[in-house]
Amino acid sequence: MIPALTSAAFTIVVALAGLTALDWRYGLALTLTLPVYLVALRWYLATAPRIYAAQRAAAGARAQQILESLHGFQTVQAYGLGPHRHDRVIEASWTMLRHTMRARTVQNMFVGRLNLAEYLGLSAILITGCLLIGAGTSTVGTATTAMLFFLRLFAPITLLLMVIDVLQAAIAALNRIVGVITVPAHDGPAGPPTATSADTAVARLHGVSFGYPGGPRVLHGIDLTVGPGERVALVGASGAGKTTVASLLAGIHRPDHGTVTRPDHTILITQDAHVFAGTLRENLALAAPDADDARIVAALDATGAAGLLDLLPDGLDTTLGAAGHTLTSAQSQQVALTRALLADPELAIFDEATAEAGSSKAELLDRCSEAALRGRAGLVIAHRLSQAATCDRIVVMDGGRVVQVGTHAELTTVDGLYAQLWHSWSGGDPVIADER
Repeated sequence: MIPALTSAAFTIVVALAGLTALDWRYGLALTLTLPVYLVALRWYLATAPRIYAAQRAAAGARAQQILESLHGFQTVQAYGLGPHRHDRVIEASWTMLRHTMRARTVQNMFVGRLNLAEYLGLSAILITGCLLIGAGTSTVGTATTAMLFFLRLFAPITLLLMVIDVLQAAIAALNRIVGVITVPAHDGPAGPPTATSADTAVARLHGVSFGYPGGPRVLHGIDLTVGPGERVALVGASGAGKTTVASLLAGIHRPDHGTVTRPDHTILITQDAHVFAGTLRENLALAAPDADDARIVAALDATGAAGLLDLLPDGLDTTLGAAGHTLTSAQSQQVALTRALLADPELAIFDEATAEAGSSKAELLDRCSEAALRGRAGLVIAHRLSQAATCDRIVVMDGGRVVQVGTHAELTTVDGLYAQLWHSWSGGDPVIADER
């Protein structure tokens, strides 16, 4: 770019010097085009920055909609937001197209004004040459040479002015970058399990086996039921198959063998809570588009997340995401859990939904999750056994199999995997029932 600019500037200087050396009146005729160039440039500098900035913003908004849909795939799938996110991407794409067409229109109008200046200059040189030849003060050869000098100016002048166009686009992009920088062993069941009848179950896995493509089987003959209003905890060591069970029950995967029965209105909340770009109100209303402010505030209050309204500068109207206020992991999880309450699902699946919280926020998020599950069927994959202890029933997994089922009281009074996990987690001695 710099060599081309240097060459263009040198060519302009030489051509102007040659034109003036032929006859100063040819140079004077050429100056008639300067006002046209200056007016065109002034108009462009006043118009282009705003147009290019809008185009870059629209392109960024479109990219953000696409990336958020991909990054928040589980949230999109859990709430059935596919059509909504599709419409948002389409809307953002059309907006970007409109702004791109406006930018191209401005660019074409700028080029048209440059062409007008060239035609005026060409006409001025021709008229001046004819007048001088008629007066006998110039020859046809001199006039022709002057014309060739002027024609030689077209390319370098256009190049210099088009560089300004490139710079305007680059400055618009740079402003967005600067804006980002400146923002801030298997045991058997422990006695008769308190299982829910299959006839009354809200959700059920029966004889389910599953393996990921190209990998070994990770679930083996899983039987699991969740009854109306029942909270079932799924516990086990890492790799036991808990998340896979949640994915099957959420409809993300299909079993290789067995059957999965679940209600249509099922949501899955994971530890990777996703907050979409937009206001807090828009994020919460994704789960209930018809919810008014009173219902949203009531949901925030029910989950203990109403404090967010005091922390955020504009309350429900606070813009969240990269272009606005950035939430902490715990706050993002509060938004996700409140969204779950607003969705009012028949079955809520929490896959370590409060795992990202630090110890100071764990109790707060536990209360949020309890509020979101109150009165509905729920499957909780607990990373803290204190969560499992409050559930109606606990299902213990190991090696892709269900090895124990029972309540917290039942499972801590027998020598089994849950008692071992509880002992390890709580740092105390497990209470083992007398087996005599």
